[in-house]
Amino acid sequence: MLPTSDEFDGTTLGMQWGWNHNPDSTKWSLTQNPGFLRIWTAKVVSGLREARNTLTQRMFSYYSKTTPTIAVTKLEVDKMKDGDIAGLAVFQDPYAYIAVKQMNGAKYIIMVNNGKSIDSVAVNHTTIYLRAQAHFGTSLASFSYSPDNKTFIALGNELAMRFNLSVFTGNKFCLFNYATKETGGYVDFDWFRMASRI
Repeated sequence: MLPTSDEFDGTTLGMQWGWNHNPDSTKWSLTQNPGFLRIWTAKVVSGLREARNTLTQRMFSYYSKTTPTIAVTKLEVDKMKDGDIAGLAVFQDPYAYIAVKQMNGAKYIIMVNNGKSIDSVAVNHTTIYLRAQAHFGTSLASFSYSPDNKTFIALGNELAMRFNLSVFTGNKFCLFNYATKETGGYVDFDWFRMASRI
């Protein structure tokens, strides 16, 4: 199945999606809040590689230094718990992501590159737009966020994308939500849109 955008309006996931690990079917839903993909935290983990219910999709590849592959997702984050991290990743080995993290009741946008926290900024919004841009001509990916889906603010540094056989597939976009302290929190992904221009 070719990669494509998804409004999450149906009751089953499209064939373009695949789980990074065996999913816990009790911790995600397209019907709990119709029109949204809800992902609960499934277990307490130390990082993205261990997270359950990480939903992945292959990227378009334009092979151009000036035409990136872009993914944007809109998520609602008002039901997160402290230690929860939810967001959008470019996933392979190495990987990087931009995400919302809740700490001490406050929310931050964070950028993590191959397990290392690079940058963060406090936010007071419960609706957040996250964007990842993958440039296959330069093998670099960059990340940004927006409160309104109009003006995107760059965060962190660039990921040097590589292909590593330890992952067995090329770079993918992925949506995730995991807990580092306690389970029970959730986020709602309203949509995921991918193109060369958004």
